Amino acid sequence: ALVVQVWIGLSPLKQMEREIRELQDGKRQKLTGTYPEEIAPVVREINEFITMQELSTERGRRRAGDLAHGFKTPLTILAATARQLEEQGASRSASLLRQQIALMNHHVERELARAKIGIAPHRTSESTPVKPVIEKIIATLKHVPRERPIDWRLDAPVHLAVRMERGDLTEICGNLLENAHKWARKAVTVSARTGGDDTVIIEIEDDGPGVPREQFELILQRGKRLDETVRGNGLGLAIVTDIMAAYKYRLEPYHNSRGGLGMRLNMAAGAA
Repeated sequence: ALVVQVWIGLSPLKQMEREIRELQDGKRQKLTGTYPEEIAPVVREINEFITMQELSTERGRRRAGDLAHGFKTPLTILAATARQLEEQGASRSASLLRQQIALMNHHVERELARAKIGIAPHRTSESTPVKPVIEKIIATLKHVPRERPIDWRLDAPVHLAVRMERGDLTEICGNLLENAHKWARKAVTVSARTGGDDTVIIEIEDDGPGVPREQFELILQRGKRLDETVRGNGLGLAIVTDIMAAYKYRLEPYHNSRGGLGMRLNMAAGAA
């Protein structure tokens, strides 16, 4: 009888332990079980803390958006001023001003990226279908001017989904596809499939010049670019790395069969 009483007494704690583990794994948003009066206040505190964190994240994202819009007009004016200085023969001053504009843009984009990642996104229970997100990005990139059009190839099941917020998946795939589009000679291939242990693997490959294996780590660092003649600030792949790390997912560069760069995303599967 004593063993039964102890088991009954501990069962709410075991339920709380199970729900907290599901919170950490992103399978639930709050503690929703029925708990006795003795531990109900603890459950309320945990749920209120989660709500406060979510509100804080949303406020941070809004502030970052306001910051970006606030800087947009002044930076546009400064860029126009730099062009005027160049036309007036003040090349040195124009060059210095452009450097400062690029530096300010760099800082704004870095803070925007941090705000988008938010707080503990690996807890999310949101499932996002992979194929529609990638199709939309490809449709946009097809309108980007190029000397030679890209042959886009997408192989992804319609039902396949990952556990990630739609905005974050769009940010990740957008940066990787834009990078592939930039370097590809003729073709970019995207494939998505289920992996082991309830995972989804997305691979993005281009047929460009590729990257030496010893420089794989370098291209994932913030602000690093292997070719300074190509447009961009070097933030794209670093942003992808930051988001993937926040979700505790893996990002792996590799050499593909056509000699170009491949990027492999290993993510948790979402509900179909």
